[in-house]
Amino acid sequence: HVITFEHVGEDPLVIGLDQIFAGSLGKDELIEKCDRDKLASLVYTSGTTGPPKGVMQTHGNHLSNVRQVLRSGLILDGASIMLFLPLAHSFAKLMGYLGFLAALPLKFPAIPDPRSSRMEVSSVTRDIREGSAKLVPIVPRILEKMQEGVLLASHGPKPGAALLRIGLGCTKGKANSFGARILRSLASPILRLIKNRLFGPNFCYAISGGAKLSPDIATFFNGLGIEILQGYGLTETCVATNANRPGANRIGTVGPVLDSDIELKVESDGEVAFRGPNVSKGYINRKSATLASWDSDGWFHTGDLGSIDPDGFLTITGRKKELIVTSYGKKVAPERIEQLLKSSPYISQAVLVGEGRAYCAALLILSSDQISRWAKEHGITLAEDLNASKPVHELISSELGRFNATLASFETVKKFIFLSSDFTIENGLLTPTFKVKRNLVVSRFSEVIDRLYQE
Repeated sequence: HVITFEHVGEDPLVIGLDQIFAGSLGKDELIEKCDRDKLASLVYTSGTTGPPKGVMQTHGNHLSNVRQVLRSGLILDGASIMLFLPLAHSFAKLMGYLGFLAALPLKFPAIPDPRSSRMEVSSVTRDIREGSAKLVPIVPRILEKMQEGVLLASHGPKPGAALLRIGLGCTKGKANSFGARILRSLASPILRLIKNRLFGPNFCYAISGGAKLSPDIATFFNGLGIEILQGYGLTETCVATNANRPGANRIGTVGPVLDSDIELKVESDGEVAFRGPNVSKGYINRKSATLASWDSDGWFHTGDLGSIDPDGFLTITGRKKELIVTSYGKKVAPERIEQLLKSSPYISQAVLVGEGRAYCAALLILSSDQISRWAKEHGITLAEDLNASKPVHELISSELGRFNATLASFETVKKFIFLSSDFTIENGLLTPTFKVKRNLVVSRFSEVIDRLYQE
């Protein structure tokens, strides 16, 4: 059946919500027939590596994952949760169910445009601050924008910018060194102000999911006294399997499993696999795709590559399907390099290319605010097309030179080009949780990529 909130035309498949509340449809009988193995929801994968597939999540999957999270120690007593992620997304579903079943207050953001319900980063960041929940489920792209805003504010002429620069000094070097502790003590008022400006006074920690979090960004916020716990899960695992815990956060990892009934292993080729009551049944009407990902012993093979340390902390190193194989047969994991490129304050987005080519190149989207600030400080007039600006090209070449020095020769970025428009949900190049749809980017900019290798 299709359940509608508003009254619509008559149809045997359509039921009004008011009819359900009135109890005229044998509601109790339907509930009695429902059990943990029955289908609860169909959630489609984001389509970053291929056509979206409908994941069959059962009531038991959802209930198991809520129990696993509550047992993990992630949820503080009386914690409020800021829920701004799209409610159809599995990560948001989990947080919503935690609110309902554990009686935790849920806070929702405003909708700037009710006609589209489109999420806007500037509106969301304001609502996160004003909502000031104790726990904030978040995605890396929001954290990247927050970091960008803090860095931009630190370059201003006002006296507060100088104090902010002192506070940012705490993000550099060893966080627990004697010098860092002294600096943090001196800068504690400004650090507290930064924290309140970003997350509000009640904030305790954020859980990052939906995409891989750069260790540099996690270290940046950790230096500010803002704990960002990276977690991991997939629509197929309904949803969370691993997470770092408050006070036991290993930056660069996604933490140990949430509970003992989640089984985790890494196959001989490095692929991460899970088994447990939270793992879904498969893909609806996609038998071959289901058989390709679920083996006969019930293990779900994620397609992610990773490793497990002696304490059970999982590190994700890349996507098996997203490995770039150069014409020399060298395998390059693009995600790690893209995160490295985006650690530059001048680079907002980066997509590495090089499949079947002799070397790697990059499609870059620059941070307009940071580039404008840099140009003003150096008395440079920017060309409308930044690719035609020699000073900007030299600046980014210098940034890439620093990064290339840390990479193997076959991983280094030999060429790059600036794209004039950002990746957005609206133009189809970002998922609702701000993950870049790599296959679509490569397809849409195929002519630009070809030019990179012809010059």
